[in-house]
Amino acid sequence: MIDRRAFLESGAALSATSVTGGSLLSRIAGATGNHLIAATIVIDRRFPEARVTGLAARAAGIRVAEVDGDMSRLWYSEFDLRWRRKPMTLAGVTAPEGLFVLETLANDRQMRVVFRGVHTTRGDGHELHRFRGPDNVVSALATSVPLWGTAVCAAFNTCPADPAPVFAADLSLPALESGGGFQAAGRELVTWIIAPRGTATPVARG
Repeated sequence: MIDRRAFLESGAALSATSVTGGSLLSRIAGATGNHLIAATIVIDRRFPEARVTGLAARAAGIRVAEVDGDMSRLWYSEFDLRWRRKPMTLAGVTAPEGLFVLETLANDRQMRVVFRGVHTTRGDGHELHRFRGPDNVVSALATSVPLWGTAVCAAFNTCPADPAPVFAADLSLPALESGGGFQAAGRELVTWIIAPRGTATPVARG
């Protein structure tokens, strides 16, 4: 049985080199044109899946903001001031309640969720991944989310800036290990992208 925590925090998780081919770090660094570029990736450091995504983001030169479940300090010290000046694109790997806080506050500043992934461990030893968002983001994450880290960062940067239909996918995978990660806390983990209004199609809660 593979140990989830050891796998996620090892170099193996960061050395994955393709979702659809090519270097993932190159895809992140080179994302231009009609793609949304996250100004910051927010991670909840309580979860190894989030921490390894943060490591990959930093390696690609993307700014990372860390929380330990409480979004209030991040909001008051940073995002409240920045969002007063202009909307921005964010991505993250957090607990659902963390996203709820940011989504609620973002709605008042002309931003909203355009991609949402909900990752849950079931009692049968499988993980259920539910994706709602632009087709190319959903497709990229549906084929790479077990790798987290670099793969998730690359998928974040495939989000189109232009309106796109919302695509949904549900994926059930064997859990890497019954303990560790978000399932040890008995909680869901969410991946998400928040973008200014007028860009990609918004995603409803649920």
